[in-house]
Amino acid sequence: MAVNDLYVCTTFCRTAEGVMQFTFGYKMDSGVIGPDTLRLASLEFATTRLDVLMLAISSDVEIDKVQFHSITNFVDIPGSVNFNNIEGALAGEAVPNNSCAVLSLKTNAPNAKHNGRIYIPGVVETDQEEGTLKAAVVTAINLFGTKLELDLVLAGPETAEFTPQVISRYVDEVKRVPPVGFSLVSALVRPNMKQQRKRGGRRFGLSS
Repeated sequence: MAVNDLYVCTTFCRTAEGVMQFTFGYKMDSGVIGPDTLRLASLEFATTRLDVLMLAISSDVEIDKVQFHSITNFVDIPGSVNFNNIEGALAGEAVPNNSCAVLSLKTNAPNAKHNGRIYIPGVVETDQEEGTLKAAVVTAINLFGTKLELDLVLAGPETAEFTPQVISRYVDEVKRVPPVGFSLVSALVRPNMKQQRKRGGRRFGLSS
């Protein structure tokens, strides 16, 4: 029932300036959604992906919650996990929330419009210079990108496999019903940070 459905994993971060969130897309490749599958998927994402990201950012950032929910099958009940012990590993003040590292998500689609991006908060002030990331933090964030390129596999007690996607909700300003997923090929950080603006969430990998 759930194979080929598209799912979104949303990470909720907290800093001194407030709450931020970012999302990442998946397609279910195999398995069956049971009562605990999406909660277990949230936990797997946190422990195998976010733990790597937190090694690259300031201790000013904490993860409050990770949630998995379907955007093509609204029968599935969302699953989530709350945390109070996942925080950035690096000492030092973080740059303001509106200044983010950007992870570019490249897909197998011929049209570059179907690529995505992730805005990553919490870069340590001294790990950038006038908005340009230093080499060490580029390497550290790219390790997170490498993890995102991998399938998310649940080995039990409920088994399922999710492949990473960049999800397109619109094409030529027209809403796609249902949304379409494009397979992720690579996730690499850009050398220059960006000012995050309020986005409509039309395309996202982790970019709503």
